[in-house]
Amino acid sequence: MFARLSAFLLLSLVLSASAFAQSSKAYAPEDLRDLNRNDQVRVLEREYADQADGRQMPDDQLEFYLDQIESGWTFSHIKEDIAKSLGGGSNAWRPRPGRPVAGIPPRSVPVIHCASPRKFGYGECRTPFRDRARLVRQTSRTACIEGRTWGSRFGVVWVNNGCEGDFGPLAVRGGVAYTVTCGSNNYNFRACAWRPQYGYPQLIEQISRAPCVQGRSWGYDRVRGLWVNRGCEARFGTRY
Repeated sequence: MFARLSAFLLLSLVLSASAFAQSSKAYAPEDLRDLNRNDQVRVLEREYADQADGRQMPDDQLEFYLDQIESGWTFSHIKEDIAKSLGGGSNAWRPRPGRPVAGIPPRSVPVIHCASPRKFGYGECRTPFRDRARLVRQTSRTACIEGRTWGSRFGVVWVNNGCEGDFGPLAVRGGVAYTVTCGSNNYNFRACAWRPQYGYPQLIEQISRAPCVQGRSWGYDRVRGLWVNRGCEARFGTRY
């Protein structure tokens, strides 16, 4: 009798713990576009910390997921992708980087080279710009046809079925070549990743109600990189 009672109590504790774990995970809607920017950041950082034993998500990975939320990634999709990224190897979260095209200085309009893997497989390449891409030059015998053998989304060019070529940003001259969104959480100081080859960042779009004033609530230097403070949240970039 005592053994049965002990087993029953143990089972109850296990079920309660399981229910608590499940309920504790229910801190975000499936469609993260229902949240404001600060809450999206909070959810992403918490999920990463839960899976990574308390480690902080890298800034560039955070920006990547924020972009994917805008393109329709669900919370489940992001959780799965975080798990893969922490597994390492071929499951790394970011696509392989596109190679800069020879002869084009980094500070000019960025153009990268992306090639379909062997056996005409599907591949993705990171781009140094957030805009949609355009095909600058086809270098493969196989035709590169947008929507069929190549395409693009925020920060990524994909190729398939043997397409290989050089790709640049779609935006016309005077558009934005490279952007980073950086926000001050709870009016605290925060530094964000910025690629030095793009020079000094400019304020492209203020997102927060708090003013973004250069030198007071945002700035850039070689030690701290791009930084924001006092509630400033904005999109920073370089133009060409």
